[in-house]
Amino acid sequence: MKQHITEEQWNELSDKKQKKLREWVINNNISKSLFPMKYIGFGEYSFTPLLSIGQMIEFLYENVNDRISVAISKKNGSYISKDNFMMSSDFKDELADSLWEAVKRGTK
Repeated sequence: MKQHITEEQWNELSDKKQKKLREWVINNNISKSLFPMKYIGFGEYSFTPLLSIGQMIEFLYENVNDRISVAISKKNGSYISKDNFMMSSDFKDELADSLWEAVKRGTK
């Protein structure tokens, strides 16, 4: 079972959404040392939050109003819905991928 998003998935986000998720990681005291760091120059580094399943659930819990439901089917995979409105439009083989789709839609 896949436990984290990939760097390719992270790069699907706009700069604005990446900034919001980085701020969320910092504000929730999640150690940046858990994530890959990149040197950006002048002694500064940027980190790429390759969020885990638990971190994505926590983000959705804190940032998406109302209820969130997760459905997992051995035949079809998993999807995420919010109050019966589909957030992840297709079943994904991996729960992490379905959660990531929901996080992308839930990040403003």
